[in-house]
Amino acid sequence: MIGSKETFTTSRGNVLALSQAIESYGVDATPILRAGEVDIARFGVASRLSSGSMDKMICLAVEATGDPAFGLRFVNFLQPTSFQALGVALLYSPTLRSFCQRLERYFATVTTLDECRFVQDDEVAYLVTHPLIPYSELLYRCHSDGWAAWIVKLLRQMCHPDYSPQAVTLVWSPPEALLPVYEATFRCPLEFSAAEARLYLDPTKLDEPLPTSNAELARQNDQVVTEFLADMDRADLPALVQTKLIEFLPSGDCDREHVARALNMTVRTLQNKLENAGTSYQQLLDETRQELAQDYIAKKRMTVSEIAYLLGYTDISSFSRAFKRWTALSPRAYLKSVG
Repeated sequence: MIGSKETFTTSRGNVLALSQAIESYGVDATPILRAGEVDIARFGVASRLSSGSMDKMICLAVEATGDPAFGLRFVNFLQPTSFQALGVALLYSPTLRSFCQRLERYFATVTTLDECRFVQDDEVAYLVTHPLIPYSELLYRCHSDGWAAWIVKLLRQMCHPDYSPQAVTLVWSPPEALLPVYEATFRCPLEFSAAEARLYLDPTKLDEPLPTSNAELARQNDQVVTEFLADMDRADLPALVQTKLIEFLPSGDCDREHVARALNMTVRTLQNKLENAGTSYQQLLDETRQELAQDYIAKKRMTVSEIAYLLGYTDISSFSRAFKRWTALSPRAYLKSVG
């Protein structure tokens, strides 16, 4: 699936729902959004948010609201149109099987922090989610709770309002006082503290026509989603490479091989994808080093030798030559120029 293991971002729909969910508690969402460097007014339709920013805001939201079941509340503010063409395609899926296959294939539209898989044999059918990045316990439970509750909400919109899955497994055990909330949300047998979040479906009903079925509209929106994912892949990879460079620069181990390995791809694949995005590894390395260097020098908190080390240079002279190539000034002259 395009982007699922190469980019770690979440969609605008998730960010808007997060903001609305926080406000529903009577809590001002502005400081939490600011901590994630989000300005809702400027957050465009195709905008994506980094995993680090989203995770920070979720943790702050749970703390500010005092609700350990925040993941369930969050889903109240998601609609099919929250995820644009994918939401419409899911809603018009002809059968439960096509719904599950579509969700698995295009889940990166929703988020690339997790993957969603559809598993089915003669006796069992279920959707399962797995994180693609390390999660804290708090984040893991919020993500898995929200994932399961969102799918149940969609299925009730597609099938009938009283629809319930056969069973749901969740990755933590909520406090006893919250159990009625979970029971009311899922209306089916629940297993807590499971190894992974799963949503079990009746395998005998996977191919029954759904009331909202419209195969042609579903296919038309599939095409829009496919094009979006292709654009997202081209746009997000350079940003992810820069994130890895910032992480690896202080160790000095930031060559192409190391970065490609961290992104689960070969050096050739990395080079080809960056070329398709209109850039290159060396260009990103230079741009990242220049941006960080100018920022570090302007803040006046570190010596030139400390900055050179943080940017992966083995000596000051190599750093100074590179900095002069970028700015036509030495690091010290640049420091004077910024006052």
